Amino acid sequence: MAYSIDQSTLSSLQGDEAPKSFKLTTRELEVLAEIAKGSSSKEAGDALFLSKRTIDFHLSSIFLKLHASNRVHALRVAQDMGLMFEAPTADGHHKRPITLA
Repeated sequence: MAYSIDQSTLSSLQGDEAPKSFKLTTRELEVLAEIAKGSSSKEAGDALFLSKRTIDFHLSSIFLKLHASNRVHALRVAQDMGLMFEAPTADGHHKRPITLA
């Protein structure tokens, strides 16, 4: 299953109206989507052509901005905020929010 970020949510999180603590960058949202797939920092880095250290830096920034203490907490906060969506399927079905078990 592939994940993507809702573009209207992305725009609102990056705009001037977004609360300062929730202004996630596009790259941070991409890292969050990789982590939602269950990727390790190394796997996320390989997928995004970044080093493990860079992924860990982005995760630290995400934790700070979302007031999360770890990956699972960050994903839960992102889910509660409506940030994480399944990517549309090849036949064009609509995106739907992901749910974390």
